Amino acid sequence: MSPSRNPIRSPWIFSFAGILLCVFSTVFPVVTAVPGMAEEDPFAAGNAPPASAPQAGSDQSAAAVEVPPPPEDPAVAAVLATKPETARELLRAASALLALKRPDLAKQMLEKFLAAPPDEAELLRLHQELGTAVVFRFAAEGELNPVGKQVSDLIFTAVHRRYQDAGVLNSWMGQLGAAGNGWYQAAEDLVKAGKAAVPLLVRAAAENPQGELRGRCLFVLKRLRTEAGRYLVALLEAPDAAQQRMAAELLGEIAGRDATIFLLAPALSDRRDDAVREAARGALLKLRAGVPTAVQAARLLTAEAEARLATRAFDEGAAEPFFYWNAGTANVEEVALLPAAVRRRTAARLAAEAAELVPGDQEASVNALAFRLEQIGFELLQSSAEREQSAAPAADGRAASVLLAENAGPLVTAALAEYQGLSAEALDWALKATDYCLDRGWAGGAWAGIVWYAQNAPAEQVRAAFADSSPLTKALRFPDRRVRWAVVEIALTLDLSQSFPDSSTVVRELFYFASSRGIRRAVVADGSQSRAMRIVGDLKQLGVAVADTAAGGNALLRAVADDPDVEFVLISADIQEPRVEFLVQRLRADPRTARLPIGVYALPDLLPKSDRLAQTDPLVLSFAQPYRPDDVAGMVERLQSLPDFDGGSATQRKAVAGPALRRISDLAGNPGPNVSIQDLEDLAVRALYTSGAERAGLTILRRLATPRAQTELVEAASRLEWPPELRAEAVSAFGEAVMNRGVQLTRQQILRQYDRYNRSERLDRVTQKLLGLILDYIEMPSQARAETTVERP
Repeated sequence: MSPSRNPIRSPWIFSFAGILLCVFSTVFPVVTAVPGMAEEDPFAAGNAPPASAPQAGSDQSAAAVEVPPPPEDPAVAAVLATKPETARELLRAASALLALKRPDLAKQMLEKFLAAPPDEAELLRLHQELGTAVVFRFAAEGELNPVGKQVSDLIFTAVHRRYQDAGVLNSWMGQLGAAGNGWYQAAEDLVKAGKAAVPLLVRAAAENPQGELRGRCLFVLKRLRTEAGRYLVALLEAPDAAQQRMAAELLGEIAGRDATIFLLAPALSDRRDDAVREAARGALLKLRAGVPTAVQAARLLTAEAEARLATRAFDEGAAEPFFYWNAGTANVEEVALLPAAVRRRTAARLAAEAAELVPGDQEASVNALAFRLEQIGFELLQSSAEREQSAAPAADGRAASVLLAENAGPLVTAALAEYQGLSAEALDWALKATDYCLDRGWAGGAWAGIVWYAQNAPAEQVRAAFADSSPLTKALRFPDRRVRWAVVEIALTLDLSQSFPDSSTVVRELFYFASSRGIRRAVVADGSQSRAMRIVGDLKQLGVAVADTAAGGNALLRAVADDPDVEFVLISADIQEPRVEFLVQRLRADPRTARLPIGVYALPDLLPKSDRLAQTDPLVLSFAQPYRPDDVAGMVERLQSLPDFDGGSATQRKAVAGPALRRISDLAGNPGPNVSIQDLEDLAVRALYTSGAERAGLTILRRLATPRAQTELVEAASRLEWPPELRAEAVSAFGEAVMNRGVQLTRQQILRQYDRYNRSERLDRVTQKLLGLILDYIEMPSQARAETTVERP
């Protein structure tokens, strides 16, 4: 038979042969590479190779092997290969490396740049070549700080000096009026100069009412519309009619419709020059705004003034430029103010112009005075807060509230003098303006008006001013504690032991302010005790002495009602009795807690609830449940940065508590119907444990001489941690109380004092003498409590 192929077995045979060939080609080089591997079977029994001794050298070499770094980005390598040396090369390389995500290398380039900074001319060329965006990015990139900010500041400082230089600006103005096309580059340079070029452009436009130069000046001013508009609006306040007319005409040419509100008074007031009125009316028509009547314009101005105070800026802490007419220098000047201060200055101006349009309208004049009071009070209180934050006390050591009151008086008097015919009725007008501020919740104006009234009103008129629905009565229930303290200071001139309208409320507020211990306190309200105590521990690490922890809403209300040192509260969103939304409402209904910052923290499922509360109340912040100390620190920082908190610092509260305590100590001898003996005792005992207030507490207890007062005096005299002088005063106070009302101690208390004396043999002689004096006073004959006197053994 002739041979034949099996079609089934052939593929299998060839596949098997291929597998053997692959295995052989893989194993053979390995086997032949190891000596003896081909002769011996390493897996055979009894043929295991002997274990070789460890070699230290091979281990060390293996450990020294490092993973090679990844290859450098070719683009980064190309930048580094240029080996930048000059200032221009270093900054361009830093910009390129920053774009390539290598801020570490970019920082090295900037450090080399700072090591040999170029002159001002070179800095200007670098700014022109790189552009503002690149230079600004050096400062904005966090990984480049502080080097990036230093480079940015160096370049921008040179640019600022360049564009503020009077000689340079005048040369550009000369080029602006020159023939040819070179004026356009001068215009670009003037635009870059910004607000520094505006006065020159305004003056040149006014001096050249016709011709190309005026048109070119208007071209630049339109590109600087914001800065030029602010400058011209301030120029409208100049007393010179020519300057007012020039400002009105240019506003009509370059400004937007937002400038029309400032053109109403110049266009309609009888006190303005005819040329000014004509120019302002023409500007209104150019801006496509109608010309209303004087009464309508006054209403528009008042409404705009109130609207300005009702709005808030996105960032209330960022200062912004404000232009105003300085009568002293007879020029428009610029000052950096907080947005709230800018709004108040602008609103006061608009309200004054409204009163100017209707000279016989008493209501408009009172409104204008109220806006002026708000500006004065806000700026004084703001400066006091800034001084408090900078820890800059007064040179003579007086309390900040005293200095503020002294500064407010002349300013308010000057504001009253701006309105003719008001001097004879100044007190009534001040109260009316204060009432206007109270109705709108303006703390600054209410405070300034009350302070001025206290300085100028006689005692009889002050007593009469406390009547139903009077401004002083409203102020006692105002949510800002600075306003309430101003009213209390007025009432201190009266006899508080006698009754008059709201006398009891005055006394309660007096006790409230006197109870401050000058410390930072907070209250944590949480149904979980363990969670609350964890937050309490974190707060103590931040220097906050926690006043209380509340398991329910009602407990929180009791904890914060009479404590002036509580700076904020932290509430869990799952709090009950009442729930958190009703709890916030009740806190806001009480004047003492109406402006208290509240932090609501919640687990994820309740975060929407806390977020809704924060959206409806500017003094409520929503937080996720804190788990770390850093979380609590962030909560406290945000809560204490809220702008409307009126509590001030702990030092300021303690400074206010001092005069309040002294006034209450005067009442202790003859309290009258408005003062509770128990409240006096509670306040005195609290003062004994407040640093700096101990003597006031001893004075109150000395004059009360009640059983509790004598008990606390004996305990105070026995406190070994007190200095000897204070303990001696406590013994003297106890002796006076005994002489006035006899011994009011119980038998057990007297025996305790004998025991203390008998155990004092190892104490110092001063302590022994003081304890002996207490026993001498106890043994003193007394008609009132003769039966309680015990002979000394």
